[in-house]
Amino acid sequence: MPDGPPGEPGHDRVAVVDAGLPIPLGSGTRTISHAVAVHDVFGVWSRWRDTVHAGAEPARPLPRVISATLTSTYAGTDTCPSVVELEVALDWTVRTPTAVDLSLGFYAMPTPRTPPPAGLGPMGATPSGFRLNVTIPFTGDVPVESPGVAVEALDPSGGHIVRPGPAQGEEGRRYRVRLDVPTLDFSGTQRWGVRVWVRSHLVVLPGPGSWGPDDAVTASAGTPVPEPPLPQTPPPGVPLASTPDAEGRAHVLVEWSLRAGASPDRVVVWETSETALRRRAGVGAVDETQSPGQRLQALWAAYDGITSPGDRRAAFRRLLELPGTARETDVALPKGSTDIHLYVVTTTTTTGVESPWPSGGAQATLQAAIAPRVVQPAVPRVESTIGSASNVSLSMQAMSLVDVAEFRLYRTLSPTAARRHTSMGPPFATVAAVPPPATQEPDPRTGERAWTADWSGTFDPSWQPWHVRVVAVPVATMPVDGIRGQQSPSSEAIRLTVRPSGPPDLTPLTADSWGSADTGVVVRTSTTAPVDETSLGPHRVSAAIMDEAGNVLASLPPVEISTVPVDTASPPTGASPGPVLTRTERTGGLTPIRLWFERDDPDTAVQVSVTLADPLGRTDTETVVVPPRRRDRIFVEIVDTFRITGRGIRLRVRSNAPVSPRSPGIMRVKAARRLLGRRPRILETFALHKIPMRRGATTDPGQMVQVVRSTPAQPHEYAVSLRVSAPVSISVQVVMDDGASASDRVTITR
Repeated sequence: MPDGPPGEPGHDRVAVVDAGLPIPLGSGTRTISHAVAVHDVFGVWSRWRDTVHAGAEPARPLPRVISATLTSTYAGTDTCPSVVELEVALDWTVRTPTAVDLSLGFYAMPTPRTPPPAGLGPMGATPSGFRLNVTIPFTGDVPVESPGVAVEALDPSGGHIVRPGPAQGEEGRRYRVRLDVPTLDFSGTQRWGVRVWVRSHLVVLPGPGSWGPDDAVTASAGTPVPEPPLPQTPPPGVPLASTPDAEGRAHVLVEWSLRAGASPDRVVVWETSETALRRRAGVGAVDETQSPGQRLQALWAAYDGITSPGDRRAAFRRLLELPGTARETDVALPKGSTDIHLYVVTTTTTTGVESPWPSGGAQATLQAAIAPRVVQPAVPRVESTIGSASNVSLSMQAMSLVDVAEFRLYRTLSPTAARRHTSMGPPFATVAAVPPPATQEPDPRTGERAWTADWSGTFDPSWQPWHVRVVAVPVATMPVDGIRGQQSPSSEAIRLTVRPSGPPDLTPLTADSWGSADTGVVVRTSTTAPVDETSLGPHRVSAAIMDEAGNVLASLPPVEISTVPVDTASPPTGASPGPVLTRTERTGGLTPIRLWFERDDPDTAVQVSVTLADPLGRTDTETVVVPPRRRDRIFVEIVDTFRITGRGIRLRVRSNAPVSPRSPGIMRVKAARRLLGRRPRILETFALHKIPMRRGATTDPGQMVQVVRSTPAQPHEYAVSLRVSAPVSISVQVVMDDGASASDRVTITR
């Protein structure tokens, strides 16, 4: 061969060397001396030169893991038997393996992309997992199997199983290795990973070699454990769907639950109808003469008669696929359906494992529902009796196919509100219904039975008639019969008049002047008596004007309140000289009444009385003294009102009346409150100069009325406290020793 590359010195010389010499395997290094000479193109040889060569045997070939697969199988629990399948390549070119070591490191994977834990190698600790070490010895060309370890020899392509030996190839040989793994526990993780390393033992080099390449092969397996929904506790009877919506379709709430910690990828809801399941089970058509409860029992028996899970599943259709986080769904039944509908829920895990079809009995595994037959009781009949002391007794009866739970009673004084029970406010009473006795035969035409109830209590007295309606409320459901109860229409409104037990009421009179000459007087009052005529007749009002000696100066005979004209002007026509009665529109349950007149001498006091008579002839009379005109007139004004919870009502009153004992005067506080037709009155009188100042004031906490003065100079302000509650009418009047007086009033309705 040339002694150098082209263009280099010695290229034209030829070198002659000895043939190659083998280095025995396992001998380590070998040093060989060579005698070397060259000759040129003319055939002239150089001198011989001794050259020393030191060499080592080739490095130990490393085995390789070509592929790895981890497979887990569900065996009924969270701990699953698993198998690792490997393809391993060994070099057989020059050296013969005597054994192969496999190191498998297993680790939990919270997610499919979780990398192997740091520090996981072929030796040492295995963070968050465990290790499996396997040794496969060779007897000549044949690998030796052991319990849990299966080895198959493959051809050079790896596609066929062949006999171990030359059929595998003369250079590299491939093997398929199946290893049984201790069960993998998927209760705390959704996936397990495994990392595989391999090393070999050679005939010429006793002891193990280095582990295979650093980039060890990795495989993983997701949980094969299904997440079947937990069985539901079946309710008694047939579960009822909702009442039909605006489209005439009833709705079913299908519910399910999973074990704690379960997080499936998706949930599948399956559905079948009664007709379809009976056809699949071969039990004939639905017997419409049976109750829904009997039909459901027959349907459970038909399902249980299908023994093959595949046939059971074939009877259902895939209705909905929902996210794995769902735990309930609304299903609309077909419009007009009278079948019982059955539902099954299955799940699919994040690893694609679908839960098996429920294998238990139909009653524990199927959810049933039927569109309800909506039934309402007939219109109730009501009879009333009015006794003494405002006592009222009501008897109610409702014919019904569905059990009646209670009767609800409504009342109102407003004929407009009484047009329907929904505008009468909340029920004033609810009475439990009394079921019919077992001996009572149902109506032969309708099959209904009579449910009854009685109520007794008091009504607030009123000359206006009470309007009463009654509604029968059935039980919500009768599952065995497939019935959903609906509230009955209300009864016809009955009218009850509960007359007041006492005389009519008038609020205290107040007087004011009108006109530039101070001769005009207007006296104001109000009443709760109705304006319209009652069933026993009208209320009448009369008035009398007298001088200080009691002589009648003018009077008005009794007239019906309804005929008293409504104020159109102030003062009205005829007020001069008067007297004229007027009224204004009713407000806060009171009808204001005014008496207008002129007195001949404004410097002379007059006494005015107003009388109200009810249809039974009972009367109420209120009187007020209209003082003579004074240049230094006094006034009283109710500035503000306050309600104090638990303590009553407080007024802020202002007046310019003197508080000196040399000009003695009094403050009269009067309150009237309606309660069950009676009007309890409170009347207290206080000497003005004895009313204490607010600071240091001492009052009796047991008094119904308390007054303290707030200011030292005129006009004085007073705090008037009354232990009363609304509705109430309160008047404050100041009367001086010379007859001068002034008053103001306020009505508090709520």
